[in-house]
Amino acid sequence: MNRWVKLGLWLVGLAGAVGIGLLLDTLRERDSRLPRLALTLPEERKRARQAGLPRTLAQVRPPRFPFGGPNAAPLLREAVEHLPAWTPEERAVVRRYLDLNTESLERDRPTLEALLDRSADSVGLVRQSLGMPLCDFGWDSLSTDDDWKQRREVLLGLDRFALTLQVFALGSRSKPELALSVLGVVERLTRRLTQEGGMLVWQSRAAHTQYAARLLALLAREHPELTPEVERQLRVWSVPSEALDQAWRLQCVKEQGDATRARVRTYKPENEPFLDYNPLWRELDRLDHRLGWQLYADATETINLRYWRRVQECLRAERGRGLAARWRALKALDQEEDARGTAIPGYWYPQRYSGHAAQLVLADLALQFVQLELTMRRTGTHPEALDPFSGKPLLWKESVVYSVGPDGHDDGGTVGKDMVWNWEKKTAPLGLRSRKGTMRRPGRQAGSAE
Repeated sequence: MNRWVKLGLWLVGLAGAVGIGLLLDTLRERDSRLPRLALTLPEERKRARQAGLPRTLAQVRPPRFPFGGPNAAPLLREAVEHLPAWTPEERAVVRRYLDLNTESLERDRPTLEALLDRSADSVGLVRQSLGMPLCDFGWDSLSTDDDWKQRREVLLGLDRFALTLQVFALGSRSKPELALSVLGVVERLTRRLTQEGGMLVWQSRAAHTQYAARLLALLAREHPELTPEVERQLRVWSVPSEALDQAWRLQCVKEQGDATRARVRTYKPENEPFLDYNPLWRELDRLDHRLGWQLYADATETINLRYWRRVQECLRAERGRGLAARWRALKALDQEEDARGTAIPGYWYPQRYSGHAAQLVLADLALQFVQLELTMRRTGTHPEALDPFSGKPLLWKESVVYSVGPDGHDDGGTVGKDMVWNWEKKTAPLGLRSRKGTMRRPGRQAGSAE
């Protein structure tokens, strides 16, 4: 009997040991995926070169003006230098006014008038720059964080200036020709900046397109005789689907530059543990900080190169189709990336590109809403049009037409959840308010430091 008991205990122990071994092997396999991914970096770089992923700004810039001519960039830089910085309260005042918050208009009027007065010098410089054929900021060799920071400051300054002009145009509705003229200046300025490419530039253009659509609608309501000119400006403000390709090129360059700079800067003091990576990363960090950081840098660069190459393939496959169709393809790609990130502990998330595409779709939708209103006023019937986010017909509720948001949920035309246009009130489609954020780099799942 004792012999059989011993044999049974031995078999149980053996089964337990095998089970523990299999479990450890499974855990080791799970946690080794990022280091193994890091080892594929040379092959991934080779694929990126073969795919033609740009690595320098010189590869993404449009051809220079063939006959040269005066350069507008120095004037635009000077305009930004003359433009006073805004306080948080002043920025809030501008947003309230552009969002047509009439309840606060009288209270905010002195602040708005002061902003316009302080921007007078910049207005003249920008108007002068728009008549020049060439705009070259000399950004072909951006290589350091400071270089990118300076570029961002110039672009944000010009965006602030365009917002100032939007305020002036909105306040000039009693002189519709002047309002249309100022709106034309904003359009030419933001279009010129889009020659520089990148997400930030097209974000700015998309936001100004929505403000412009609302102002054009108000002008058409208050001055019906200007409807032909309003329709012309709607066409001028339209967003080309090629904008996605332009922004993608610059984002590739920036992401690769970030990866290169990440190797030479200190991520954290060596005596501080990793807080947000899987246990294997923390163990490597204990053994050798440089080895752990090197593997992390290699893995993140591999993931980024792989992601942006997939975006390139997606954009190529959808070439010739509209913004909405390209957005749907990019969203499907990002959903796959989200699933992959959830499955791999410590996975590095690239910047999601479908959120950027959604912003451009919203800008185009704002223009479409205005055109639908003009058509309805002319014909007295509800024109048919497709919802860019669902692919189904736009939804109508009396004088309201609305689109579901990028999340695909129909919230019954609720302002703030759906994209709503009501031509009996001074409303406009809101900016992107998706439940998961706009252009986002999802956070890594935090782990506890041991």
